[in-house]
Amino acid sequence: MNRIPLFYSKPKKDCLLYVGLNPSFNEKFITKIEQENKINFNWKRDYHLTNKIIENIVEIESGVKDENNKIFYKSYFGRLSRFAQKVGCNYEHVDIFFVRETNQTEVKKVIFDKGESLNEFAKAQIKLSFKIIEQTKPRVILVINALASKIYYNEFLHNQNINENGYYFTNIGRRKIPTFLSGMLTGQRALDNYSLERLGWHIKQVTD
Repeated sequence: MNRIPLFYSKPKKDCLLYVGLNPSFNEKFITKIEQENKINFNWKRDYHLTNKIIENIVEIESGVKDENNKIFYKSYFGRLSRFAQKVGCNYEHVDIFFVRETNQTEVKKVIFDKGESLNEFAKAQIKLSFKIIEQTKPRVILVINALASKIYYNEFLHNQNINENGYYFTNIGRRKIPTFLSGMLTGQRALDNYSLERLGWHIKQVTD
């Protein structure tokens, strides 16, 4: 996509871990960053990524989760933060893929070969994302995108049956991490408030 990929700072541990599909590409946010001259590169171009540029990107990525960031926090991370507070956890967020694109149809073109068979690029990305998931040592995992849930189930849960308590397990080392698969919590296709409340109650049974 000729865009700088997603980078992570050191993830939080012992948290509610949200797993999404991929980072969005918000033109309004990019323009705002460029206008404020916080960085000296264009996210839409292909650059040789020096350590300094990567440090800048990581700082920006961390900043979008801050409540003072009116663009991303208000539209996305704010609801994730409030939901985590209700279930009594700190939270972290990881995407399965690192490509920046808002249109999911375009993302599919990058990760799938024919049909819904993941290509080698996608499989390599999944290995990287699972390493980050392992580093968080999460208390509970919540996948918050329908396509991401399908991929997560196929790649990480290996045809598990849902257990008698209504969730799955992700094996991380010797630990079995309670895992919930869901659709979006934000945006036009977000869960309604009542479904979200029920999901929060369900997760709280695990975190208490």
